Amino acid sequence: MTTIASTAKAVSFSVMASAGPGPNYVTVGYSLSGSGSEQTLVRAVGPTLAEFNVPRPLPDPVLSLFDDQFQLIASNSGWGGQARLADAFAATGAFALAPTSRDDALLETLSTGNYTVQAGSASGAAGLVLVELYDADHNQSTAHLSNLSVLAQVDTQGVSLYAGFVIVGTEPQPVLLRAVGPTLAHLGLAHALVAPQLTLLDGSGRAIATCAPWGKEPLPGPSPIQAEPAAATESVMAETGAFPLMENSRDAAMIVTLPPGQYSVEVSGAPGDRGYALFEYYEL
Repeated sequence: MTTIASTAKAVSFSVMASAGPGPNYVTVGYSLSGSGSEQTLVRAVGPTLAEFNVPRPLPDPVLSLFDDQFQLIASNSGWGGQARLADAFAATGAFALAPTSRDDALLETLSTGNYTVQAGSASGAAGLVLVELYDADHNQSTAHLSNLSVLAQVDTQGVSLYAGFVIVGTEPQPVLLRAVGPTLAHLGLAHALVAPQLTLLDGSGRAIATCAPWGKEPLPGPSPIQAEPAAATESVMAETGAFPLMENSRDAAMIVTLPPGQYSVEVSGAPGDRGYALFEYYEL
């Protein structure tokens, strides 16, 4: 498959996953592509999730942003009602946070390159946290959000890994989506998910594409959004620089071409399966 550059682009990413004590962070990697720099709004929302009836929200998230050498750029534990942050929430369409909440937010001007965000627990409590990335000046900047990776726990208690993204523009955007578990174990990560399940949903929460285990043909889709065959996916993975998946493993991968709009992905486990999973989004 030969990919063609699109003028569409992602302007926000979001991740919902479980964080807890010690090293049990939600770790989000992302890239800024293009040229120059852009303002990026990063948030870790825990307490405010209760207002949306999310069960077991993380009561006290701590948010850290790192560069590609894993050097700390900034951190936050309680956003403090800062006016410049509240203005950025409104400008990007992010929902409001109470000034006294223990939710976190950072607004940083960053050059193109690769970055890592970690959301953990300040007190050792466990719960669900929403990590959000917004391109805060996508109408002015030539840099933009492109690739996303998320490493988080998936378990048998109904805790899946959820990732959302918004694509803007005037034409469809081809993307590569992956949910990796078995290959992580092969690379030495303990407690990796044995059989990750990858489902793509539209803005209304309707499933529009599903993925068979890696190396198999895609499952029939419930809509005109169809995944590419496995052979095409393997070729594109090499083009993007994504690490190879083990042949015939139960990792999941699909290429889909999406019109501008809002989308989400669910990464879950098979019955009885629990462990770490890596979700990846690559702009093609």
